[in-house]
Amino acid sequence: MPQTLQCYSLLQMHHFFSPQEELVKSATFRYITDAITPDEALAILKAKEATKNQREAIVHSQGCVDG
Repeated sequence: MPQTLQCYSLLQMHHFFSPQEELVKSATFRYITDAITPDEALAILKAKEATKNQREAIVHSQGCVDG
């Protein structure tokens, strides 16, 4: 998958799953809970919510996503 499409897919996924709980529920943690648990993932998403618009602007400015 081209990098542009990957960026777009991740950004769209983030918007599709709102609130953050839905995004975490959609992930399969079966093989990664030794690295991160669903509760930890949710905490990270909530902690980063305040800067979400800034990060989206960076993605747009780098050409990953149109409009």
